[in-house]
Amino acid sequence: MKKLILFSIIILLTTISFAQVGIGTSSPEASAKLDVTSATKGFLLPRVTYDQRTTMTTTIGLQVYCTNCGLGTLGEFQIYNGTSWVNAAGAAASGLASFTYTQRNALEPSAAASGLTVWCSNCNSGAGETSIFDGTQWRTNAGAIANMAPPFGGTAICDGTRPTVVKDVTHTFNGVTYTWMDRNLGASRAATVYNDYFAYGCFYQWGRGNDGHASVDWTSSFSGATVNGVTTTLSSSTSPGNALFINAGTNNDSWMTTAPSPETRWQGITGINNPCPSGYRLPSVAEVNNMFSNTYNVGTNATSWSNAVTKLPVAGRRVNTGNLTGIAGGSGYYHTNDGNFSITPTAIGSNNTFTYKNNGLSVRCIKN
Repeated sequence: MKKLILFSIIILLTTISFAQVGIGTSSPEASAKLDVTSATKGFLLPRVTYDQRTTMTTTIGLQVYCTNCGLGTLGEFQIYNGTSWVNAAGAAASGLASFTYTQRNALEPSAAASGLTVWCSNCNSGAGETSIFDGTQWRTNAGAIANMAPPFGGTAICDGTRPTVVKDVTHTFNGVTYTWMDRNLGASRAATVYNDYFAYGCFYQWGRGNDGHASVDWTSSFSGATVNGVTTTLSSSTSPGNALFINAGTNNDSWMTTAPSPETRWQGITGINNPCPSGYRLPSVAEVNNMFSNTYNVGTNATSWSNAVTKLPVAGRRVNTGNLTGIAGGSGYYHTNDGNFSITPTAIGSNNTFTYKNNGLSVRCIKN
């Protein structure tokens, strides 16, 4: 009896050692040890990050899918050839997915899950650095805020080459829900404090588009330098054709020789020179007032500012001569779509006053 049992075990082991395994098929391919057959599902390799792959114990033929490797992509099939990792074509496997500052920030609304790690090729004054998304914003390996483009700092460029990241915040007033961008046009991030110069953004003259005149290089919460100079030559059209700030002579004069009549600049999402991203526009005076009515008093009132959803920083403004003034000094000046005046929320209360449209002011866009 013992011999019979032993003989049966030997036969079973011999059969298993020579048998093929079929998943989804009862007749596996003769040349395959494992045949997975399906018309509706695929075979899923282990998915690892670049950091996880670099710490794996490797052996020749090991295969993985690196979820954040690849140049300008998110993911690459990789094989260890006994010496190094290669891709499916046999070339050296890619490292971290490489993105420019603009491409990296464009991931935020949808693709940037918490913990996503990429290489920002033109961050850190152009030297590049690793960027890690913490679920809210990008950080360096050391944990510092990584939302800066070259040169490293608060440079706000509004000439069309560096689109502002679109992330929404909402508030409801009298049963109506309003959707705003969470940052000023040109800002690297949403403000973390009322005088966060990475959040100041650009200073637009009323009715002008993203032609570069609004760009500012912020160096601290209290200082900055305009990127482009000043001209006293008025524009004969709605597109000046240059990036210079136009000094019209007095604060209330238009930068144009003759403004459109009726006024068509900045009037809705299809308005001439609308500087906002697609689907967004300049707010009306009423919409700005409604935001203040149920959110906060802008600025140094810590409780009301922290409770606000739009987090408007107090960047000051660029006056008609082209000089910057009032930086973090108590007021944030924000354009509306009104052709005559713009709202000026103060840092110490909700009293709204008016300032001249020809000044360079901050812009916060609202969804149409």
